[in-house]
Amino acid sequence: MGRRFKTVSPQAGPFQLASVGFSQRIAGELQAMFPFDNQKRGKMNIKTRPTILALAMMTVLLTTLSSQGVSLAKSTPELAVRQALLWLRTQQQADGSIPNIVSGAYNGTNQAVLAIVAGNQDPHTWLSSNQLSPMDYLASQAITQTDTITETGTTARLALAVVASGQDPYQFGGVNLVERLQSNYNSSTGQYGLAGDVLVQSLSMLAVSGAVTDTQLITQTVPTTATSLLKSWQQANGGWNIADPCVCGAPTWCCTAVGADIDATGLVIQALAAAGEPLTSTVMISASSFLSSQQQGDGGWDTFGSTQGNTNSTAWALQAILALGEDPKADKWTQGNHSPIDFLLQVQQGDGKFQYSAPPPAWSPDLVLTTVQSVPGLAGQPLPLRGRYVAVKKGLRWL
Repeated sequence: MGRRFKTVSPQAGPFQLASVGFSQRIAGELQAMFPFDNQKRGKMNIKTRPTILALAMMTVLLTTLSSQGVSLAKSTPELAVRQALLWLRTQQQADGSIPNIVSGAYNGTNQAVLAIVAGNQDPHTWLSSNQLSPMDYLASQAITQTDTITETGTTARLALAVVASGQDPYQFGGVNLVERLQSNYNSSTGQYGLAGDVLVQSLSMLAVSGAVTDTQLITQTVPTTATSLLKSWQQANGGWNIADPCVCGAPTWCCTAVGADIDATGLVIQALAAAGEPLTSTVMISASSFLSSQQQGDGGWDTFGSTQGNTNSTAWALQAILALGEDPKADKWTQGNHSPIDFLLQVQQGDGKFQYSAPPPAWSPDLVLTTVQSVPGLAGQPLPLRGRYVAVKKGLRWL
């Protein structure tokens, strides 16, 4: 959604290549194409010199543009993810945290861990100048950040990050995160956290459905009352608002121009899919139709009625499409020859971060948030993420 979940970058031209480290890749390709002959003391064939000089000049030009944060040429999702994580690592603080403006240091770090894992990297190896990882930072404040019902959303986000990293949500930083979530669950109403909070309900269901341990592979089941409550909040158009009931002005972004919130809908779809809602159910088909009807001509989405997509809403929608088991490059998800993946690649900057929109908005968006939200979808991973160690053990157990 608007300023809660989003970000985007400048218009990508035909030669747009998000490529920090592009010069190193070209150098490697040059070495493979024109290897030096040791017996000739590194002399190259004179016929190859013009080609190499031309490629070298192009490399210098692209590297210069990249260092200035200019989008260069259309990238691939794999390269985009790598470059995004290179930039994200520059945002890490000495205490190990990776904060963003909207979510703050703690939840921002939870979100960053999901991006790191989605990019097939280990957050434990992301060491700061003080040799502290994001997981060290999260563990150091786990008790105080999850100690009240108002922190149910933080508890859920932390559980998702812990499981993704391969650690145990039943004992992290001195807290049993699953037990804490269960203590904030009202079995009579089906509500996690405070009444009517659609986002917290969705995050909690995702955390519970993804809660496993490395050793026992305990799998939690989302209560049917929780699933039923979340489904009951679906709007007539197939989407969800961030709160139910939705009172305009409380919060101000609850009433949207499109009759439902794209970001909330994207999160809800992932939560329902993870909880076992059939993808062919009326609820899911209606939700998919709503998302499809709101896609903009640039391939992106926006909650506020703009004809221009924004990165945050598009990232949530992309993960929802993946959770639905659908192909985000299919005709259904392509507008004007632009898919949601095309949109995200278009707004990535040369240094790896993702802008909020193309062109960028007049206000200053949270580029850390837009970047961490873009990575999982581009990596093809909806929530919940499970660490590689857990995934391997589950696979071996199945075999």
